[in-house]
Amino acid sequence: MTFNRTDRMVSDAVIYDGRLLKKKDTTERPPGQIWIFAAHESPVAYDDPKGSMWKNGTWRNSFNWTMTYNRWNTDIHLPYGRIRKKIFPTSRNYSFVASMKTDGALMISSDCDTHSKRHEYALELGKYIPVTILGSCGTTWECGQQFVHDDCFDVLNTTFKYYLAFPNAFCTQYFTEKFFDNYNYDIIFIVRGGKRAIEAHKMFPKGTFISAQDFTSAKSLGLYLRRLGESNNKLAQMLATKDIYYSPGYAEVYQNALCDICKRMNFQKRYRKQIKDIELWALGKEPCRVDD
Repeated sequence: MTFNRTDRMVSDAVIYDGRLLKKKDTTERPPGQIWIFAAHESPVAYDDPKGSMWKNGTWRNSFNWTMTYNRWNTDIHLPYGRIRKKIFPTSRNYSFVASMKTDGALMISSDCDTHSKRHEYALELGKYIPVTILGSCGTTWECGQQFVHDDCFDVLNTTFKYYLAFPNAFCTQYFTEKFFDNYNYDIIFIVRGGKRAIEAHKMFPKGTFISAQDFTSAKSLGLYLRRLGESNNKLAQMLATKDIYYSPGYAEVYQNALCDICKRMNFQKRYRKQIKDIELWALGKEPCRVDD
């Protein structure tokens, strides 16, 4: 595998970041070369101002495989992460861990104007429990380096009871990377993702998270979190249940996706296909809802 663009003509397959595609590809395509449309973001974000030509011209019917987070609608599955059960259970004093938490909910966000209106929802939630927003959408976080999980994140183990893991859009199987990246900290996650509320309960272990979409409003969620936060025993029990599982990190799911590509390349007759219309694949089944 290489990131050197000069090797493209001698490669058996090329992975494109679909939403960053330019108007046309000026390089000739060798016979039999596999083109893969890859995207981490949800379909509502495919029209990126840096590219956004993925559904125009020759791109539209040029791809063979897709590589995205949505297991139900992709060839190579590449989610933001996954949650696994620990082989050797952890035993700690969860009551002590819960007792250290003196603040309400934390959200770290740099994209404020989103389809899911997560910033507005967090502000509404803040009327009922304390909500701290760090990043471009709130208080500047001057600790540490961006995207680096250093000692700055210790506040997730100590200060805060809840982490608001809200995505930028409501799309099928789409949940923010912040859930997986921060799962191993001692904090309760409030998730708000997927096209339907049931998706979180199908994807994540029972009792390890709270889904905002199970509540009729930010107010009803806030009042529930207030009551839960007042019970050290209930918080400790939930932290203990969550600690039965862990997030192995993005490297594992990325490696699995590459292994899947390798398998397909070695059995091309079995897997070879051409996607007739990449826009129809991406948007034809209405993968996202924008009514919230």
